[in-house]
Amino acid sequence: MADIAHILRLPPELLVQTSAYLTTIELGAFRSTCKHVEATLFDSFAREFFTRRYFMIEEVSLDAFVGIANHKRLAPCLTDVIIVLEKFCTNQNFEAMYVHRTYTGEYEHDILVLTGGARDMLVDAFSKLPNLRLIGFHDAEGPPRSREPDQSWKSYGWSWGLAGNENVSQPTYDRQAGRFMEDTDPGIVLPLVFYALGVAAARPRHVEVFTRQVDVPDRSFSVLSSWLQPKALPVLSGLKTLLLSTQRDYDEPSYPSRFPPDDDRSTSCGVLKYFLRHTTALEHLRLNFYWERHQARQDDFLSWLSMPHDPSNVMSSPGLQRLSRLDLGMFNVDPRLLLKIIGKSQQLTLLSIWKATLLRENQDGEINAWETFLRELPQVIHQPLAFEHLTILWPIERWKDAPPKEGRARRNTWMAFAKEVAIDAQGRKQFKGESHRAEFSKGEDGDIKTWLQDLSSRLWLPPKMREGYESPRPEWAVRQDDEMLRMFTTQLPGED
Repeated sequence: MADIAHILRLPPELLVQTSAYLTTIELGAFRSTCKHVEATLFDSFAREFFTRRYFMIEEVSLDAFVGIANHKRLAPCLTDVIIVLEKFCTNQNFEAMYVHRTYTGEYEHDILVLTGGARDMLVDAFSKLPNLRLIGFHDAEGPPRSREPDQSWKSYGWSWGLAGNENVSQPTYDRQAGRFMEDTDPGIVLPLVFYALGVAAARPRHVEVFTRQVDVPDRSFSVLSSWLQPKALPVLSGLKTLLLSTQRDYDEPSYPSRFPPDDDRSTSCGVLKYFLRHTTALEHLRLNFYWERHQARQDDFLSWLSMPHDPSNVMSSPGLQRLSRLDLGMFNVDPRLLLKIIGKSQQLTLLSIWKATLLRENQDGEINAWETFLRELPQVIHQPLAFEHLTILWPIERWKDAPPKEGRARRNTWMAFAKEVAIDAQGRKQFKGESHRAEFSKGEDGDIKTWLQDLSSRLWLPPKMREGYESPRPEWAVRQDDEMLRMFTTQLPGED
């Protein structure tokens, strides 16, 4: 008792700091020791465990979501809601889950959606979150937990049905083989969530869609069709941030469009275009493309995005008048088209370009697509004195007219930025050191125009990239994408 009394005499900030060294289970036990400890730790506990939460469209998970929203002290803490695009496996071979679902009367995912139960539960929860800031759609687990680094944040209810059934076989949680979770259809989940937000009169400022394994078809963005539009349109028109990083490198079925010819929903990626055109208040836009096998689709979309906004034209692209931050990655584009997209916003002050492949005119001559782009970029920056930050990571070039299977002519050329440039006796540049990352920060690197001119002079092709260099391994690419994902989501514009 003397030890407990000594702990209780600690200042609140020391008590909170001490609790940071406990595991989650130990923290729960410590909070239950007495009312004083619970009252002192509650605010820090709520911020850590209930600011950003993950849910599935499953009854057990949404029931927890509704319970948090009905809690008077926890509901104000929940600002970021992540919908994970997975559901429990319906295969009867997973006996533990099948038996548990049968005896508890839990609805299956499909029944919950078809009967309107999922919509009602989402509306109930969203309507009671006063500080809702962000809605996310992910197909993977969250980041590691600070108290248990070997464990990651998962959806509420992810282990439901796996415990308490010793007499039946227990499936192994394995996302690659034999897993007891299945992917859900984004074409159902995204419209469902946007409609529920509209019915609940919830107005999150940020939306993010990050998927690695789950394809996000064009119909996933069909949130403005017929009777959905009156409810979902206010949600779209109020968005400040839209981050889209989706897997789209697959063949969509070809079928006649049900939309009129002058409606841009009848064109390639038409529903996504229609979705973006109604995000009129965007300040931060991120687009990551994984359309390697569909260059024509990518060209069509980027050409549309670069078009000037025309309110009288139903095919017009979004105006982006308020856009101050633009993040683009994983795409192949003519540098002139990229310049048109960047120059579209008068307010742009932050720009990130990630693994962009610029298409060059010549096949065997001097590689100059990135050098040309860097020299012309200052001309499309409307506020150079106010420009704050620019990041270029892994610049790539490719001959634009190379046939799809042309071997070396089709191969990407991975460029780099020299750390030092010297002039030899013959007046030739000698490059020393290399980096695939270049960053400009206002106040540290002078003005953006001078910095870009210097950067273009340091662009070169390292010797190791010239002979037989292939694209990085998939595991490497995933790690790099994780790095950029953390960069893009660490702090959103206007947030402390």
